[in-house]
Amino acid sequence: MSYVFHNPQYLEEALTHASFSNECGLPYTNERLEFLGDAVLQLAVSHYLWKSFPGDTEGDLSRKRASLVCEEALADWAREIGLGKVIRLGKGLEKSRGKENPSVLADAAEAVLGALYLDGGFDRAFDVISRFCRSRESLFFRESRNPKTLLQELLESRGRTRPEYYLVKTEGPDHEPLHTVKVIIDGKTMATAVGKTIREAENRAAEKLLMDLNATDCI
Repeated sequence: MSYVFHNPQYLEEALTHASFSNECGLPYTNERLEFLGDAVLQLAVSHYLWKSFPGDTEGDLSRKRASLVCEEALADWAREIGLGKVIRLGKGLEKSRGKENPSVLADAAEAVLGALYLDGGFDRAFDVISRFCRSRESLFFRESRNPKTLLQELLESRGRTRPEYYLVKTEGPDHEPLHTVKVIIDGKTMATAVGKTIREAENRAAEKLLMDLNATDCI
């Protein structure tokens, strides 16, 4: 996300988790900005889809919007822009790999969008959210066609072998494990992703590779 804040306090607040505020006695957390950012995201995504898909029904648009504003999509975006590296967490949450927690990342992403809206107005927020939407248009799929299916179909259409998925490691507490999975094509690791379940991690790895392939057409 290429944006320079005029008021850095907005961004600082957006990156401050409640656990950090509680430990340090700060009078603010990112929860209020998360609330605002959620509303900005819903409106901007709805506007983008309404404009970009004039032939879609209300149901079509709703399904597309749901795939963009869900925790998984927001957490992936947060990873892409490096929020996990800069979000401020309490010591306990940080030790339990909170910076990789999808819920924490998604909430921070919404808070940053709220901060962006306050600092630059809706037009600037809409520009950022529109880029987010465009980068994921290829992932709009029917319920029966998940990212792994789409990836396999794309590779087969290009005469390539089927992708293979391997569990790299499982970390974290037993009640909330994080699984790292890699997707391999012709013996080469093409993408790696983390998920709460192995299936979720595999789908995320497939999504990442789909986005790379659509952006570069390298396979």
